[in-house]
Amino acid sequence: MRNMFIFLLLLFSASYVLAAETPLYSRWEQTFTAGNDTPSTTELRVEFTSPDGKKTTVPGYWDGGKMWRVRFLPTAAGAWNYTTKCSPPIDGLHGQQGTVQVTAGQVEQAIKRLGLQYHNRLAFVQHGPLKIGKSKTHLAHHDDEPLFFLADTCWTGPALSNKEDWEEYLIKRKLQGFTAIQYNALSPWRCAPTDAEGLLPYVLQPKFDINPAYFKRLDERIDAINTEGLLAAHVMVWANKKGDAGIDLKPEQLERLLKYQVARYGANNIFWILAGDNKYAPESAEQWKKLGRAVFADPTFDSRTHVVTTHPTGMNWPWKDWENETWLNVLSYQSGHGDGDKTWQWITSGPPAEYGKQKNPTRPVINLEPPYEDHLAYQSKKPHDDLNVRRAMIWSLLNAPTAGVTYGGHGVWSWHTKPGEPPTDHPGSGKAKVWREALDLPAAKQLVTIRKAFESVSWHELRPAAELLAAQPGTNDPSAWVSISASPDLTTIVIYAPKGKAELNLPENKIGNWFRSNVRLQSGEFVVEVMRAVPSGKMTIEFEKNTEVLILLTKLK
Repeated sequence: MRNMFIFLLLLFSASYVLAAETPLYSRWEQTFTAGNDTPSTTELRVEFTSPDGKKTTVPGYWDGGKMWRVRFLPTAAGAWNYTTKCSPPIDGLHGQQGTVQVTAGQVEQAIKRLGLQYHNRLAFVQHGPLKIGKSKTHLAHHDDEPLFFLADTCWTGPALSNKEDWEEYLIKRKLQGFTAIQYNALSPWRCAPTDAEGLLPYVLQPKFDINPAYFKRLDERIDAINTEGLLAAHVMVWANKKGDAGIDLKPEQLERLLKYQVARYGANNIFWILAGDNKYAPESAEQWKKLGRAVFADPTFDSRTHVVTTHPTGMNWPWKDWENETWLNVLSYQSGHGDGDKTWQWITSGPPAEYGKQKNPTRPVINLEPPYEDHLAYQSKKPHDDLNVRRAMIWSLLNAPTAGVTYGGHGVWSWHTKPGEPPTDHPGSGKAKVWREALDLPAAKQLVTIRKAFESVSWHELRPAAELLAAQPGTNDPSAWVSISASPDLTTIVIYAPKGKAELNLPENKIGNWFRSNVRLQSGEFVVEVMRAVPSGKMTIEFEKNTEVLILLTKLK
């Protein structure tokens, strides 16, 4: 009776909210109204207690006027109790209490409601938010289901698109096999000085402050990404040159802007990219390290779903001095838009490959910007064709433990709408197709084959295995570089032979029959056969002469 009395007392208290049911792995949101004259800088924190008694704290955010919100992504079914805190205590924000009732079984409910054709949109609903996988070198869902990162670059799509075009774009990319959308969250940027409504994410006068109207529009674009079952690869601020917020704003302004995004989007399915296109040279690296710690290493906040990287300039690997930055749990790079021997060598045997040779690498490695298809190459000044793009992407998947890679299509990344012109402020990139036409560039339609090939084996176990090669044709011809990775027990081997031939030396205990799949990357055809390594362990794999092929080998028992 006493417990029932306490429950009724809480239930009818003005400061207690008994929430409606929320599905597991789905975002819960609550609005709190502050008293008059509450500064927009007021920090709201909400402490949640899980069904098994564990406590976690998430930040709230100001959404204009007297309104603050909190968004939370529950990772266990049952009752989550919460209490709000802010300092100094403010009526309406401090001491609010409530319960979030989280229910399981939502996958079956969603399929029943939407139909089986929507099942591929439910990966995050079924398996939960993003985290670093058990191997420490791949991405996974909360339940440890591996996530193959295959992102499409659409830097200015969220800023410049309308709602209908954005949904059309996402549906197309989902059907083409992409698992993530990589975009720049904030204007100003070279192709998007403001968003399509003329808004900026902040104001500078009379003093720096957040502009919630900009983010309300961005909410729709990010929610649409997640609704399609895609991961949002979210560049928090661009930081390449003057005119970019990451260069022009003061550190304290940047910190507030970055923290605001984590509070607003931390309950979405997000892959955080701290800053875009920065050199991270000594004079700037310390500032970004400090910002990363302030935003992602605050011990008072929940960080279990934060998977974080940052995006450097082309052919730049600044991470040797970042080993102690534990918040940076993914190492990313940009191989850039060259097509000369130096670019190919940098991908296949440069710093990312050197990191991949480590016996026990501790972070995933992802090329966030290989050459964009149809973009003018730096050396030849010719548009990158689908072969250039495939080579760079597959080399990037095999030069370190396999985690994923990003694609870019010229005209899509800039959300281009002016036929026959180069993207805004990018004259050297060449004339671009409008975004809708560029969606069907050849490589974009071929990537689903690459994804299917990798997902047909335990891709997250693959490690570079150059020692299995008897000879490396790429030594004299970088465009012919053969990449090879294998599972730790050498029962699965993946070989990329751009010119159709590879010679292997297998250990004695691996002599025997192998199941071989030759993947024709342009047509999507899988050609299968059984082959045998000779007693010496040698295995020569030849495809059609000078024909690019991805080869999957699985040891038969």
